[in-house]
Amino acid sequence: AVVVGSAEWREQVLSGARRISAEEVRRHEAWCGGAITVQWERRAQVVVDVLRRESAAAVRHLRSAMQEEENVTQGGVKCCYIDGKTADRVVEALISLGLCHRASLVLRRDTAMAGPPDERGGVEERCDLVLLPNLGP
Repeated sequence: AVVVGSAEWREQVLSGARRISAEEVRRHEAWCGGAITVQWERRAQVVVDVLRRESAAAVRHLRSAMQEEENVTQGGVKCCYIDGKTADRVVEALISLGLCHRASLVLRRDTAMAGPPDERGGVEERCDLVLLPNLGP
């Protein structure tokens, strides 16, 4: 069995290979002292709530990992388009480094936003990474 909250577990969740249960969410909250909630919708939207200390390093890592700085600010929401692997690395970094007192991280995977074919002939996955302030307690 894969340990909830482990790198392998997070990789399976991020890749879509694992659908997590409410019980797993509760176990992970107890394990990390934070809250991670993953919801699967039609576009396989991944919602991750991270409850950690504030970390400027996480923000710097996020900025440096962005391959395209197409930042749009709308009501406190920052958006950027990055490839799927970079998005996974950013999510991993935010979780491991810690981020704000509480923030919501929304990662939308949408094949309709796929980029141009790469040199191998494949289509690069595009992601919309959105940081939202948490309005709840």
